[in-house]
Amino acid sequence: MRSLITFAFFSCPVLVLWDSLGYCFPFLVHMLVTSHPRILERKQFIVFMLLSLYLLLSTCDSHACRSYNAVHGSDAPDTAAAEINFFFSNPMLGKCDIGRDTTLGIIKPHAVLDGVAGLALDIVSESFAITALRLCTLDKAAAAEFCEVYKGVLAIGEFTALVDELTSGPCLAFEVADRDRGSGEAVVESFRELCGPMDPELARVLRPKSLRAQIGLNKSKNGIHCTDLAEDGDLEVSD
Repeated sequence: MRSLITFAFFSCPVLVLWDSLGYCFPFLVHMLVTSHPRILERKQFIVFMLLSLYLLLSTCDSHACRSYNAVHGSDAPDTAAAEINFFFSNPMLGKCDIGRDTTLGIIKPHAVLDGVAGLALDIVSESFAITALRLCTLDKAAAAEFCEVYKGVLAIGEFTALVDELTSGPCLAFEVADRDRGSGEAVVESFRELCGPMDPELARVLRPKSLRAQIGLNKSKNGIHCTDLAEDGDLEVSD
């Protein structure tokens, strides 16, 4: 027992360095067993191999997590500036939004936080051109001003819930254009059809393939906002 404790004490630093040794260690063990066959009879060696196997499995998992961690973020201000310059310094990019004959879509905070924003954008891009995209967070005043057109149309409780939803987290605003550069009125109406009825429950009955039917929860958390009137399309995009 004392020899096992002594072995564990001195082998811990070696095991801690396992992550750096990577996959070279199994070859070293193979060479050791080949040159000293009777080492397999030692209890210390068996314990060491069991610990090594456990650490190998955990190391593989950690490498996988680091390689497939879903998103990259700059690690310092200087690095961020260089990386932003790398992706967005191309002068051919120019101004993002078209600003005319377009309409606005907003993926609401609950959908962003639920991780379905990508699904929504994929569905939109199948039929339309997404010509500008911005992640933003609205305060109460800005959200109330944006939703002012619904005052008197929605009940007070529904209007308040709508404003609360838009201020509950980040939302993703994007400009939508007709692929064939048709009129603004046409793109507003066709995008509204893709979004579906305001109430997701109704959308799931009448328009089961619409965006609100797929990602909406209720009237205020219905997944996505879309411009109602053709004359408001360019105005909402510019806001």
